[in-house]
Amino acid sequence: MTKGLPVAACLGGRVVGYVAVAATAGKRAWVFVWGEYNELGTTELSAVEWTGTSWSPVHNFPGSPSLTAAAASGPGDVWGFGTAGSRGQTPWAVHYNGKRWSQVAIPVSVSQASGSAAAGDWVTGTVAAQLGRVEVQHWSKGAWRNVALPKISVPKGEQMYPGLIAAVTPASVWATVTVDSPTGGPVTTVLLHWNGKVWSKVPLPKGVNIYGLAGDGHGGFWVASYKVNEPGVLLSGLVMYHYSGGHWTRVAVPVKHGFVTNLEGGNMQLIPGTRSVLANASLFSSTAIEGAILRYGP
Repeated sequence: MTKGLPVAACLGGRVVGYVAVAATAGKRAWVFVWGEYNELGTTELSAVEWTGTSWSPVHNFPGSPSLTAAAASGPGDVWGFGTAGSRGQTPWAVHYNGKRWSQVAIPVSVSQASGSAAAGDWVTGTVAAQLGRVEVQHWSKGAWRNVALPKISVPKGEQMYPGLIAAVTPASVWATVTVDSPTGGPVTTVLLHWNGKVWSKVPLPKGVNIYGLAGDGHGGFWVASYKVNEPGVLLSGLVMYHYSGGHWTRVAVPVKHGFVTNLEGGNMQLIPGTRSVLANASLFSSTAIEGAILRYGP
């Protein structure tokens, strides 16, 4: 994007934070932001579209919901997910159909979302009334429907948590779940693949952990991992792995002398209609922190 979001003009001078971006097609994208009114002590979630040449009017969502994820499969199919209600625990979802926004019922508190023109819209999260129950849901025939996961072993005293999701095609959706203790300790990551009919578990190479996930535009996917200095204690050095045709390949990440590269919030995204992937990163040194965008592909 070449022009900045007109924050002061369209958001009334609020203290603004960027929450999520959902790319739709070409140079179009929806940007979700929250604004805080310091004098009133209230917040408001808003969305504004970059049309490729200018910003659309801002749409404000009532009820002060908090956003956790956003996804889009096209300019007429954009989603925002989060929680709302007096205690902030009620699952919340809104949909843009190309003309207007509307609120849509959803049975899970969404943690991650993914959408593409080929695969449609997918989310992963926890069932509101059963926080230990993780589900992957697909938008189909006008409703969010559970796509039942395979049986995953959860040792006594531990719990399953939703991870990442990347929807590539109707016969290729990738997701992760993690299993660990609510009080901390070693984390087990399970990588899953949906082939259009059933889920299967995909073995991870030794030492690979998953902190980011994105399709590669031609049937495979990318995983962001870290080198572990001490098991379960210290992470350093971002590493990318590519999976295609049943094979894993390690791919070097650009480095800056004196800095360690970290992925911000698991944010990796295939640019719609391409084989290029973007990742939001931070560069850390003993004295400074810098932001960076990593790009793979043409």
